[in-house]
Amino acid sequence: MKEKYSKKQEGPKGTGVEIGAAQYISEGSRGVAFQTEVIIGSKNRIFVLKKFFYKEDAKMALENYQRAKKAGLKVFTTYRIDETSKKILMTTGHTDTDVCLGSINHGNSLEYFNFPTIKTISNFDQFIEKYFTQAKIAANAGIEIWQDTPFFFVKKNTENSPLDFVLGDMDTL
Repeated sequence: MKEKYSKKQEGPKGTGVEIGAAQYISEGSRGVAFQTEVIIGSKNRIFVLKKFFYKEDAKMALENYQRAKKAGLKVFTTYRIDETSKKILMTTGHTDTDVCLGSINHGNSLEYFNFPTIKTISNFDQFIEKYFTQAKIAANAGIEIWQDTPFFFVKKNTENSPLDFVLGDMDTL
């Protein structure tokens, strides 16, 4: 059965997608996140599906995402709400070359994913500069960045990895 997800709460009909089996990622005070395969037309992609306990929290997360994106903050490309207003479908940060780590991963560290820990961050100065630039943009837009908002990207199987980030947890932004 297809579920519909759209960019806006009260917007167009949305895109129908088939949601495959879900694998638990983490749980917070507002909902549970799963990694899932999504079939869009003839393409299979991996996304994160967050099931919220309450509609109001999912709607608030979508509004936070829209505010952050409009302000020019680094956010995931895809962030859609379903017809019931209780689920958000969003881009996963994992790629063929990167691992995405949140600040509250319940043990999901590099070791959890069977990758070696990082010995050095190859772009530390640039990372700090980009992060503080984003903090200034957020402050100018009246947006607070909480400790669990950023997700960090590191290269798989490398001890000298560049570090990047995206503001991914929109629940408390």
